[in-house]
Amino acid sequence: MKVIIPVIDNQSGRNNIASGFHNAEYVCIYDCANTTCEWIRTKDISNNSGIFGHELLSQNITTVISHSMPLMALGVFTDYGLKVLKSSGTNLQYNIELFQKNQLEAITAQTTLAMSACSGSCKSCKTTCN
Repeated sequence: MKVIIPVIDNQSGRNNIASGFHNAEYVCIYDCANTTCEWIRTKDISNNSGIFGHELLSQNITTVISHSMPLMALGVFTDYGLKVLKSSGTNLQYNIELFQKNQLEAITAQTTLAMSACSGSCKSCKTTCN
């Protein structure tokens, strides 16, 4: 099993969780079996957001950890059965430890709506993904 986490970059910001996937150029893939991390460009997984969830599953990625998540992005992940968890702050290693201890909370449609004041329309969204 693997976990994907959006990060600031693959150099000095590689241990800092980005605000979300919509503007993260890099991700950290944490391999639970080997307890190793790999940093890759987000677009190397897939340029097509419609199949992003499928591509994650094909690489044995079953869990997403993110600081925030627009409602539409949450749907991309949950439609494929991926578990989506909210990071606690931006420290990558700390959040991996919380994940290992099962101490991260799930991101749900309800919590996403509450965090973003989303009215269900992309035109009303305050994120930078649209």
